[in-house]
Amino acid sequence: FILLPAMADTEKRQRGDSASLMNDAEWTFECSEDGTNDRGGAIETSLQPMGGQPGHQSLLASDMGAASPGPGAPIMAASPRWSQQARSGTIGNDPRQGTQASAVVNLLATAMGAGLLSLPQAFAYTGWALGIGLMLVTSFCADLSLQFLVDLGRQSGRMSFEGNAFHYLGNAGKRGLNVLLIALLFLASVAMVIIIHDLLPAFIKNMSGHPDALYARPELVTAVCLMLIYPVCLLKDLTPLRFTSTLALCCIAYYYTSLTVSFFGRHGGPQVHSSVVAINTDPLDVLQGWAIMVAAFICHFNIFRIDGELRATERRKIRRIVHIAIPGIATTIYITGGLMGYFYFGGSVQNNVLVNFHDNPLMSVARVALSLTNTFKLPLIVSPLRVSLQEVAPGIMNKCPILEVAGLLALVFFTALGLGSLSKALGLVGCTCGVAACFIFPGLMRLKFIPVGPAAPPFPGETELKPLLGRLFSMAALVLVVLGTLAGCSAFVAQLVDWNHAGP
Repeated sequence: FILLPAMADTEKRQRGDSASLMNDAEWTFECSEDGTNDRGGAIETSLQPMGGQPGHQSLLASDMGAASPGPGAPIMAASPRWSQQARSGTIGNDPRQGTQASAVVNLLATAMGAGLLSLPQAFAYTGWALGIGLMLVTSFCADLSLQFLVDLGRQSGRMSFEGNAFHYLGNAGKRGLNVLLIALLFLASVAMVIIIHDLLPAFIKNMSGHPDALYARPELVTAVCLMLIYPVCLLKDLTPLRFTSTLALCCIAYYYTSLTVSFFGRHGGPQVHSSVVAINTDPLDVLQGWAIMVAAFICHFNIFRIDGELRATERRKIRRIVHIAIPGIATTIYITGGLMGYFYFGGSVQNNVLVNFHDNPLMSVARVALSLTNTFKLPLIVSPLRVSLQEVAPGIMNKCPILEVAGLLALVFFTALGLGSLSKALGLVGCTCGVAACFIFPGLMRLKFIPVGPAAPPFPGETELKPLLGRLFSMAALVLVVLGTLAGCSAFVAQLVDWNHAGP
């Protein structure tokens, strides 16, 4: 569930890598084919990247008529064909090289993560039959909203969620998305620390044979991990950690394989725990389980980059890519992995299913592997979190990085201890950031979407069907916004009402 779409741009801004920014940044340039911009004025003579970092003019400030870029900002000659080139997958002489297979892998890497560890408890909250139904509905809605974002990005020519939110929803949409990103990154950091707290001390206890030893206390082990990773969080160049997200995905794959082997290879063959139910009739439990499921589908921040990097010959396959990755592979793994954990332990399944496995060598390896990879992923979350906070509060942040990083890690640490449950953290992510990113923002933006020109046909099918499909998609967007808001608020209330009993 962890998102890192801002990491690469953050690293480049911190290094002052102008050439990389010119290739990857989103540019403030919109014009029609007659050589005028969308406000009826003359074409601007320069393009500025977004970011709001020192020495670089912010995209959103430039769009609203702010001053020219400051010293050091890269300048690029304007061209009326830029927007059309962005939609077709080529900007200047920089053809995109993404393929259907690489796009599926990238989308899966963005969506799949530690949420898989809490899905067994999500099914315990809902019951296996109702859980499958909710998972399929959530998957369908996430698939639909991803298609909305692809259409929106191709029409606007912008390659970030923030840029498209400003394009369609104005400054209020941009500010709302900034707050959403900060909350998402912070809760992602909390979830990582909870995983370390739950898994690494248990591994140390099993290996040492002294479960009561001071060095095996969860709080001490977690604090030591944060102190060790603290200097890395201060680095401006995080290139050495660029493979940790891929390594984390490999660890999740190992966990899923180990769970399958443990479930089907247990003595007497696969068995269903006696406490398993098909449908849970408690609405509070069902809402909490659904919130955990929503957190497993957050991959919307990266869809613009994935689509923008596709080859021109592959761009028409973007809907197939989304179908294969989200309703296909991810949902299949989520359902089977969640059901195996629930069937194995029944109602006693923990918020992190790895905690349930005792004296299991396969799962012991998974514990230490996931603990270490999440430790090394923390800097990849803290770095964009600091940048987002600097953009929201430039007068407060970036004065003393040593104290800022220490304060952030301390806040994350104590929040993780306060929550004490991975499913609580993921549930909060799902009913707040997840609902907003997956349903509300895409729906609101789609309601503002007015297709223009043949460069980016927004809907599949024959020409005479497009108006009908457009109306149907607008109705679907309205449903996503209304039902997503109601369900998210209800799930949040359920989390608060059942706080003391949630996520055992």
